[in-house]
Amino acid sequence: KSRNKKCLYTASFELNTATGGLEAGDLVIISGPTGGGKTALTQNIVKDIAITQKVSALYINTEMSKGQMALRWAAILSSDDAVNNTSLRAGKISDEQFGKLTGDLDAMYNGGLHTVTIPELTIPKMMSAIRRYSMQHGIRLVAVDYIGRVDTMNSNKDDWKQLLSAAKKLKTIWQKYGLVVLMVAQNDKSGNLAMASYMEHEADLHLHVRPLEEKEQAKYGDPWNYAVQIKKGRSAPKGIIPVRY
Repeated sequence: KSRNKKCLYTASFELNTATGGLEAGDLVIISGPTGGGKTALTQNIVKDIAITQKVSALYINTEMSKGQMALRWAAILSSDDAVNNTSLRAGKISDEQFGKLTGDLDAMYNGGLHTVTIPELTIPKMMSAIRRYSMQHGIRLVAVDYIGRVDTMNSNKDDWKQLLSAAKKLKTIWQKYGLVVLMVAQNDKSGNLAMASYMEHEADLHLHVRPLEEKEQAKYGDPWNYAVQIKKGRSAPKGIIPVRY
């Protein structure tokens, strides 16, 4: 029971069982290829915690405009499977669906989610936002989507060293404020997490999102088409959790 009070839980029974929950102080890397579902996974974890459970959380967006982010959140929160990112972007929803979506979005505004868009992300800007929301709103979860957008143009360090520095800074700030940090990271050209051994050393949990392989698809069957692979976990066994995108 004491651990339950310190941990955050998602809607995934498999992930909760494997990790025992996300504990204050955990740095979680979520990696994957471009368009491979890492943002979708991150947003669904944030939805489970901040919107469904109303736990105060901060989502730092670096890639999308505010309008694009609004569409993504609307698609995730919609209770109608026919209302998705594609239909919303095309404006192909009925008046009835729009009315229902308005009600669905109330959950977002009545929950604990705070969002901020920082297109030109720097380590000081990131740290400042986390400190501000921690002090003003008592956040327990931070998602940075994604860490590869940290500005390295004015740094004398190589890009990967700058990203590693950002990971270490995130590790430091959770120790001060007792946060769970989700750090979204891009794969390199070989399909692996850039500087994986260095980045993973800083992380408590590394979740890698990818399409299911053919043999895995045969094993898990419908409706699963993607895998959340636990590549590293201080208290979690390595393994695959099938998901549907």
